[in-house]
Parts: sequence; structure tokens; C-alpha cells
Amino acid sequence: MSMLCPKCGKTVGENEKFCGKCGAALNEAPAVQPVAAPKKKSKKGLIVGISLGSAVLLAAAAFILWTFVFNPDIAVKDAFQKQQKASKNGDIKAAHEYSYYPVFGGEGELEKSIKSTEDMIKDFPELDEMFKSYDYNILSIADLSSDSISEVKNALKLHGFTDTDAIEDVKVVTYEYRNEKLEEGKRYMIGSCLAIKVRGKWYFNYSTLDTDAPGKETDK
Repeated sequence: MSMLCPKCGKTVGENEKFCGKCGAALNEAPAVQPVAAPKKKSKKGLIVGISLGSAVLLAAAAFILWTFVFNPDIAVKDAFQKQQKASKNGDIKAAHEYSYYPVFGGEGELEKSIKSTEDMIKDFPELDEMFKSYDYNILSIADLSSDSISEVKNALKLHGFTDTDAIEDVKVVTYEYRNEKLEEGKRYMIGSCLAIKVRGKWYFNYSTLDTDAPGKETDK
């Protein structure tokens, strides 16, 4: 049986050890290349990698908690939406429970405000349908400086509110509201209110405080 020389391609005999034409050695096993041993991973590098991974996870967890749990703006939006939902559903009592004036206006003030609203709706049922037709959407929530919060507290005291020390924070909420059932030109409006945090809960004041005239209140 013959074979070919791997170097020059000449046909040579099976048992020949060298090529008769080029002299190349035949029937030699190819040299085996040494394989480098795998390097051991450094324990220091592993620890650094784990530490970096943990830091990334902690940062991600902190971002999620701040954005969806502890961010005060989220709590303000949630309370605002609950109040508006209660209004659209005709739940007067639930809607009033988020209003600052009735809740902190003194003993029995909340009940009086609810009764007054119920009586008004009985006398003017079209108002109930109009209120239920409004769609509210928050445009922005702005922080107030400590000096501005102090001014709000002083204004509330002028209006007879004595429990202002319980106020933890105050924000300004700007919102839009639409009512497609109204005539053109009145369907879209923008308003603002104060979001007042008392003992961990947010309440809303939709009236303008006049700090120069004690007891005077002007509805927006």
C-alpha cells in the first residue's frame, strides 16, 4: 500500500521511513503542543467582584424604595387620586377626609362640611353630575422652603387653626382638570392647592390664605 509524502506529495511505499525525492521523514507522529495550566483566580479579585455586585444591588434597591415607597411625591399623588376618585364616585365623606379645613377646623367641623355638601347637592343635583364629570391630573409638585412653611402655619393660625405644630411638610400641587360636558372654553382649567402633611397623612387645601386679613378666606 502506498502513500503520499506530506511535504512534496511524491508517492512512497508504506514501509519507507524517508521520502526518496525530498528526504522528508515519514510516519512520524505530530508533535504535541504543551498546554498551559489554568491560572487560579485570585481570592482578592473574587471578593472585589462580590463587593461591587452587592453595591450595585443595594443602589438599585435604594432607588426602587425611594421611587415607589418613600418618595413623598408618590404619597401626595396617591392621596390626591384617592380624593378625586371618591369625588367622582359620589363618596362625599371619603373625599372630605382628605381636606385640611374640615378635618382640622375644630370639633364637629368635618361633619358640618359633609352635611353642607350633601344639602347643596340635594338642592342642585346638577352640581353632583358636574363634579363627577371632572378628570384631574397632577402637573407638578413643588417643595416649599422652611420659611414658606412657617408662613403657611402662621396663616392657618390667623384662620383659627391651633394645631399647626403637627404639620410636618407642605407642598404646592399644580393640577389640570377637564370636563368635556362643559361648553367650549371651560372644559380645561389649571388650578393649584396646598398639600399639607399631618402625622404622616396628606391633606389638601384648595382655598387661598389671606395673611393680611384674619378669618378671611377666598375660594379659588
